[in-house]
Amino acid sequence: MKGIYSTLDEIKLNLLTLSFQGDIEKTYLQDHFRKTIKHVRTALLLAIFFYGIFGILDAWLVPVVKEILWFIRYVVFIPFVFAIFLFSFTPHFKKYMHASIAAVILVAGLGIIGMIVIAPSPANYSYYAGLLLVFMFGYTFFKLRFIWATLAG
Repeated sequence: MKGIYSTLDEIKLNLLTLSFQGDIEKTYLQDHFRKTIKHVRTALLLAIFFYGIFGILDAWLVPVVKEILWFIRYVVFIPFVFAIFLFSFTPHFKKYMHASIAAVILVAGLGIIGMIVIAPSPANYSYYAGLLLVFMFGYTFFKLRFIWATLAG
């Protein structure tokens, strides 16, 4: 046990980004990618599903502006996330995974904020719950690094 503690004491951690120093970070990122890529792809598909299914609420809560809200959901967000999903099958995704997923969170959050602004009161109060889902996806489901999730959040 003593050998483990002395090794852990030698590991330097950046307190702002929560990243390791030197080769340890590179090794960690390779291992993290290998272990999470399937999960990330599943989370992207779940994000598409949940963001899309809430379009039913648009028609029920705010039928007057549902077309604008559907534009945000079905023309902006879902194609964007599907493009990121397809991008995840390329070799370049490994380098840009965290930035790409942070962009997904940012587009999702901005979309919800746009819906809150567009939807008339009091229906727009229901859309704040969507922001909670965006945060949950960013910090947990996507397994995004803390610094990226925080910047996107």
